[in-house]
Amino acid sequence: MPNTALLIIDAQNEMFDPANPVHESDKLLENLQTLIQKARSGRMSSIEKVSEEFPEAS
Repeated sequence: MPNTALLIIDAQNEMFDPANPVHESDKLLENLQTLIQKARSGRMSSIEKVSEEFPEAS
């Protein structure tokens, strides 16, 4: 699989906030974890970009 890569775009902690989760957030998180685990354990390239953005103080 040298021409295959996993790219996850715009997965944010707020999506899994119990106070205001996205639809089926538990299943979404489970699927993301499975995909990442399979990509890391296989020959698949993965691109990981983690950034933190903080709201401006008011």
